[in-house]
Amino acid sequence: MTTLAWPSDEHFAPSDLEWKLKPFVIVNPGLLAAATRTRAIAGPVWWCSMTLGAVYPDEQAEREAFFARVRGSENRARFWHFKRPVPRGTLRGAPTLSSTVTAGATSATCSAASGATLRKGDMLGLGSSGQLVMVVTDATESGGTITWTFEPPARTSVASGTAVVWDAPTVLFMLNQDGVGLPYRGNDEAPGIDLEWIEDTAQ
Repeated sequence: MTTLAWPSDEHFAPSDLEWKLKPFVIVNPGLLAAATRTRAIAGPVWWCSMTLGAVYPDEQAEREAFFARVRGSENRARFWHFKRPVPRGTLRGAPTLSSTVTAGATSATCSAASGATLRKGDMLGLGSSGQLVMVVTDATESGGTITWTFEPPARTSVASGTAVVWDAPTVLFMLNQDGVGLPYRGNDEAPGIDLEWIEDTAQ
């Protein structure tokens, strides 16, 4: 398996994006609605659907070459939340975890400049190629650190001192479809394509 970096060319920037946490839950309905039981069988993973818009044929050829390297679901691609690559809050610089984040935890504390903030929906990476998490409560720096709550829960323990990535933190994705067809139309514009991805948590 090979991991590919997402191309920086403009014709690889999605025109439309859908991004969510996909849970794995068993639903066991009872005889009465109030008796319905649910049980998570695994932690949620990131799921993404995107559209790459219409382009010139030469640019479509470059897309075709990239997805030939992806090879359907054989290889992986790393990319970020294209519509929200940096926090809406003001956390910047080189923050690091101030204490260990244990597996299953949903909160973390990291170093922060005076007055730094995080806002709901901000995306952060626990390490340079670590798990992507989303801030779910607003937070403000206090005493040189900032404590924030996130989803999904930490899958593994992350050591104190680990970098907290705020600038385009990535997810390891695999295609959730059988290859990618790249259409062409005459000699002019090449139509857009729709893609579906799901996170590979074996990282």
